[in-house]
Amino acid sequence: MIVAGTRLALGDGVRSAFLLVVSLVAVAVMKSAEAQPAAKPAGAADAAGTPAAGATGTAARGTAAAAGTAAAAGSAPATPAAAAPSTGPEAVTSVEHVAPTTAWPPRAPLDALWQAEIHVGYGLAMSGSGTAMSKRPTPLTVSAIVDFAFNQEPPLFGYGGLVAELLDRSAIGGVFGIKYAPRGSRMHLAGGGSVLIAPDSLLGATASGGMCRRQRPALGLCGDVQLTAYFAGGDLVPGRAVTQIQLVLGAVFDVL
Repeated sequence: MIVAGTRLALGDGVRSAFLLVVSLVAVAVMKSAEAQPAAKPAGAADAAGTPAAGATGTAARGTAAAAGTAAAAGSAPATPAAAAPSTGPEAVTSVEHVAPTTAWPPRAPLDALWQAEIHVGYGLAMSGSGTAMSKRPTPLTVSAIVDFAFNQEPPLFGYGGLVAELLDRSAIGGVFGIKYAPRGSRMHLAGGGSVLIAPDSLLGATASGGMCRRQRPALGLCGDVQLTAYFAGGDLVPGRAVTQIQLVLGAVFDVL
């Protein structure tokens, strides 16, 4: 009985001691937990503004990544926004790639070296001076002449041909002279001489000016005012010259 009571008393004492130790350990753990500050979440900053260790690591990795991107961008060649067109000879690689900017002006037709002309003139003839001046219509003058170019600058033509007078007086002879016809203009000037040889003789000087209008590439119509002064010949009254002013119409044909 004594032994059994002793064992029971020892068992209760061990149990009580074990519970006391567990209670003391639990109290110690609780006090230790209360003494330590609460753990900060990753990326959060404390009251002083210092970022937590996790946040610092994340920021460092972001800075390193940004630095790497900037370095890569700096080492890569920059792409130009727009390349300026080259104006040197190397810019033209092929004729078909060059777009024409200005149309070439059409070429002016070349002047004919030889031309044929037919003229018909009629007007007023005057002789004498003062109160003794006489006026009368001129004969109808018909001429057929040939022009030939002999100078390029200025453009000059020599001409020569036949002339005939009809109606009031009948005569035949020839004309000759030089004509100036500037390129790109319808105007022309001419000067020369006129000689009538049958049935009587007359010698005079001529000057004319007018214009021609092309009707076809090889045909033009002309209008001139011609002045002829006869100062010598058997058909003149001694000491009196005859001056004729005529309106001359004609046509010019390109031969060569």
